[in-house]
Amino acid sequence: MKILTIKRVLAACVLLASLCSAHAVETVNTADIKEWYAVAVGGLNLRDQPSQQGKKLALIPFGTKLEATGNESMDSQKGDYWTEVKHKGQIGWVSNRLLNTHELPEKPAVNFDWRGKVFYNAPSNWKSGGGSLLGDDFSISYYRVKSTQFLLLERLNRRVGNFAEWRIIDFLRIEDPNHNVGGGGGTCTAPNGAALKIDITQELPGRSQKNGFQIYRLSRAWVTDTTQGRFVEVPVKGVVCKVFIE
Repeated sequence: MKILTIKRVLAACVLLASLCSAHAVETVNTADIKEWYAVAVGGLNLRDQPSQQGKKLALIPFGTKLEATGNESMDSQKGDYWTEVKHKGQIGWVSNRLLNTHELPEKPAVNFDWRGKVFYNAPSNWKSGGGSLLGDDFSISYYRVKSTQFLLLERLNRRVGNFAEWRIIDFLRIEDPNHNVGGGGGTCTAPNGAALKIDITQELPGRSQKNGFQIYRLSRAWVTDTTQGRFVEVPVKGVVCKVFIE
């Protein structure tokens, strides 16, 4: 009986281990990353010390691949993280919040396909959208360059330091950002009065104000289908949205 009990315990342990490993998140120390990409839009300062007061040695262009030495420094009071890198024969320090684990374009071409691209730190000209990049399995992030682009992000099963890596699984490109395009639809209702969840809106012209709200109608709208990992366009005929005027 004891042997049988031990076998059952071992079997249960194996099962629990397999279940836990399936949901385990790999944590990678930033010091273990060997290559980084600069994502400072105006260029990344290489300094002789891990501090904003350090002497500037060079200005590293956006998108440059850098070799890490493995040395890091943290200012716990300011919350600044610094990474030592090699650039054109020089060794110096750069701000880790302006580095990314994968290459990302600053100004993507019109035909650029975002799908499959991964990031740890977004370029500094990106504008955050709905959702939490730290807590949610899916989120929206968007930014404006020549057009408005919305990215549907999936959190990967890996964290670099305290932050997750994200893969872009779908994207929208709206060529005319002058049509008042935004993330989140405010409070939207269908013609029958039912509440609607809308993540991305493109407005018709002519907002009005009523009872402390801005009232508007939609020309196009999308929701995020996280089960399929894609943006889905939804009918907007007769849909009215309102936003509280702060």
